[in-house]
Amino acid sequence: MRLYCRRCAVHYDGPGERRCMECETVLETEFDGVLRLGRILNNRTLFGKYPDRLPSDGSLAGVEGGTPLIEADRLASSVGTDATIYLKDERRNPTGSFKDRAFAPMLSAAAESGEDRILTASTGNAATACAHYAARGNLTCLLLVDGDTPDEKLLEPSLYGAEIVRVDGLFDASATAFESFLESVADRLEAYLAVAHQPLSPLSMEGVKTISFEVAEQLEWTAPDVVVTPVGGGDNIVAQYKGYRELRSANLLDRLPRMVGVQASGAAPLVESIERGTDEPVEVEPETIASGIDAAFSGRHALETVRESGGTAVAVSDEEILAGERELAQRTGVWAEPAAASVVPALERLVSDGVVGDDDTVVLTVTGSGHKHVGPVEDAVDDVDTVAFDATAVTESLY
Repeated sequence: MRLYCRRCAVHYDGPGERRCMECETVLETEFDGVLRLGRILNNRTLFGKYPDRLPSDGSLAGVEGGTPLIEADRLASSVGTDATIYLKDERRNPTGSFKDRAFAPMLSAAAESGEDRILTASTGNAATACAHYAARGNLTCLLLVDGDTPDEKLLEPSLYGAEIVRVDGLFDASATAFESFLESVADRLEAYLAVAHQPLSPLSMEGVKTISFEVAEQLEWTAPDVVVTPVGGGDNIVAQYKGYRELRSANLLDRLPRMVGVQASGAAPLVESIERGTDEPVEVEPETIASGIDAAFSGRHALETVRESGGTAVAVSDEEILAGERELAQRTGVWAEPAAASVVPALERLVSDGVVGDDDTVVLTVTGSGHKHVGPVEDAVDDVDTVAFDATAVTESLY
């Protein structure tokens, strides 16, 4: 495995490098190993299927990945399209979100290199994943979470034994300030910095790209036309596109999908960058109920991915997100947290705008479980009647 700059085609052997010394572009990983179809088809785990395309031996890994691709015909009908719509259901990972794919190989790499103290920063899901794999490896896990991170997202990492500190405005700072702050804290604590943010942790995307590997296999080695993914900082959408590029380079796919990022309208730096036509990311003051995509900035790598793939980014309101959460649950039986449910109103917008056509195959990335963030939908639940232990009373209540 090597690190390289895709813009300058310069390679770096040092694992500690994060940005290109020539152009400051975030470095990516490059592997000499090949994707072997026989191995993929004959194994079930990530490290069994793709050992030559992951940055560690998977010493702390469990049963990540292998998540179902669910066809969503009723959802397609509800938004008025004949397109084939699939849900990539990342709720099925060990801690209920796609972040397990990032942290299984990343923390395995840390443990395999002798690290025993891990520092991460998260709005919730990454905190849980990091704490889970740290517990599996008997590593000390130090978690920084935003001051308004929902309490329900802290219960699980607490049970895993993580040491947690709330930091007000943690994700409201600029990208430069955020990265500098975390590097400073990690140095002072003598901790290994493992963050689901490629500029700080280039290895973080390698496990996430396996979403694309699985989708391609599940679609019998064809690429979807469009992939729709919730976006905060942007690593998920970038990692998935990287996965599709690797598959094409291995001659397992003959084309690439258009990548569409979804953001909350109160936290839409990627959308603003695209609408303004800027080459550099725009920074905003985030305000949304969708924990997980309430980011002040999206990376330049996300902007480049959307443009290179011929995709786009859309912003949806909090009200649309909550309606989408209910719609997704009732039409497909999939309960997603608000950030993940943002793909539903985004799909409706893409259909309305003609970005998704009736002949397209579309994959919606459902990034996390509804159980991860219940607060925003609690008030939307209808009151439940209480009646006497009487068949007539029950019947009248349910009619």
